[in-house]
Amino acid sequence: MKSSVIVAVLFLTFSAHGLTPEQQAKVKEHFKDCIATTGAIAEDVHKSREGNFVDDPKIGAFVFCFFKKVGFMNEAGDFQSEVVKAKLSPELSAADVEAVLGKCSSTTGKDNHEKAYNIYKCYWGATPNHVKLIDFYDQTHVYMRFKDCLMSSEADPLAVRYLRGGNFVDDPKLNDFVFCFLQSVGLMDINGNIQVGTFKKYLRQDFGEDDIENIIAKCESVVGKNLPDKAMKVFKCYYNSPFRFVFLW
Repeated sequence: MKSSVIVAVLFLTFSAHGLTPEQQAKVKEHFKDCIATTGAIAEDVHKSREGNFVDDPKIGAFVFCFFKKVGFMNEAGDFQSEVVKAKLSPELSAADVEAVLGKCSSTTGKDNHEKAYNIYKCYWGATPNHVKLIDFYDQTHVYMRFKDCLMSSEADPLAVRYLRGGNFVDDPKLNDFVFCFLQSVGLMDINGNIQVGTFKKYLRQDFGEDDIENIIAKCESVVGKNLPDKAMKVFKCYYNSPFRFVFLW
């Protein structure tokens, strides 16, 4: 599978861009219900979303609960391949979908909870980029990342607000904030590399492939005197494009 393939499977399938507001609300309701009924810690679920698989039976219980609600598994623990196939990201080719399903559909566990968690892990490992998308569109999670980056960067919240509107101030703390936030939502890695697949995932819902490729080609080559400076310049590059990534925070 090509490197731009997005991890768009299982409970990561649901993105804010691909669902109606009503569907987004339903997904968030499922998330809250499964947290409440299983006792799973929300932050541990988010860690697992990012590939840091927490060894806690409650996470398996959460995944099984969520899978049942969205139709990926039934009460008996049978994996519903056709449902998953129908909900996979449109950017996955038919061959890619079949390859991942073929590898992961037969995954087992000592019970349905462990089986569900193992299936999720299999999908994570079977796709190359492991992109950390905000696929629940859990605004609490986004807000936590926002707060964490404000705290660690010591950036002025008002300056960040103005930055969102295109008021680019020369302030190293703002650069630190942007680098932190882009990392936290999977748009840039720790080495300052733009995660092209994640950007494409956000943009593909609203823009044509040619437009997307043009702007990515322009902004991917941006450099800076250090990683935070590069992150700010990348943000400026996208902001000054027709896409305007103001939705990030």
